[in-house]
Amino acid sequence: MATEKFAEQQNIGDLRKEDPCLLFFKQNATALIGAALILQICFLGTISFLTATARQLDAALLFLSLLAKTVFLTLLLYGTGWCVENRGWRVAYTRKIIHVAFFAVPFWFDAHMPLSEAESVIWALWNINMVGWILLLITKPVRRLIPIVQTMYASSDRPEDKGLSQIYAWIQIPLSIVIIGGFSVVLRVMGAAKWTMIPILAVAIGDGLAEPVAVFWEDRKWFGGTHKYRTRGLFSGDRVFTRSIEGSGTVFVGTLVSVLIYLNTMSNGQLIFFVCVLPIVITILEMVAPHSLDNPFLLFFGYLITCCASLI
Repeated sequence: MATEKFAEQQNIGDLRKEDPCLLFFKQNATALIGAALILQICFLGTISFLTATARQLDAALLFLSLLAKTVFLTLLLYGTGWCVENRGWRVAYTRKIIHVAFFAVPFWFDAHMPLSEAESVIWALWNINMVGWILLLITKPVRRLIPIVQTMYASSDRPEDKGLSQIYAWIQIPLSIVIIGGFSVVLRVMGAAKWTMIPILAVAIGDGLAEPVAVFWEDRKWFGGTHKYRTRGLFSGDRVFTRSIEGSGTVFVGTLVSVLIYLNTMSNGQLIFFVCVLPIVITILEMVAPHSLDNPFLLFFGYLITCCASLI
């Protein structure tokens, strides 16, 4: 997200005024973790049954891929967290890396596998379950017992979100995974599985680089520094966010690049539609995206546009 400033919310009083929904999550965190654990176990049983009864499903390949994804994401969490704690890396950047990796890596891998429609659904469900277990791993009860897990959590624990980082992660990452998983199946059915990565890359390149570019531009005072404007995020109450033209421009260019990467897979009509619609829509939506929920918000509309393009 482009550079933004806002009042910190570190106590219950602030939450009561700003967002009663977040207050509910924070006050009932223990019960919610327990409910999530039960849901994960039930979900695991369901997809295990689907996997066992699926015909012509290469279970060995499925579980090897899950192992590889889990190891990669866990090491990435620890590595970026360690750099935050010991090398002074900015959490605003490492958090973007983590979020993009969580919803890009599993589905990038799957998009390059020769899966049938039925198999792609099962693989997508396993991806969602895998991410759920990793998120349970970094909850506060586990972090208090295992220092390594606390280091993993440091990769996404922004100072301005103290006390809320876990809640934001629990909302944003699973929701993003569900959106990607659902639309990846839809695009496969529509014969456009090759475009599954376009919205992901739009968020990863455009939204992911917006803040670093804006900070870099401001630090060097190019052309007088960043040119800021103020906006309100959807569902963010009265909070006002400061963004920059340079950051928003990065979103536009990054989204355009994500489209051009797949240039050779599009007809002329599809290319024109993508170029004229996706960068503009994603840039505008990024300006007003809900705070810390921008990824699923942008992904959802990005995939809707991608589905529309496949009909041309």
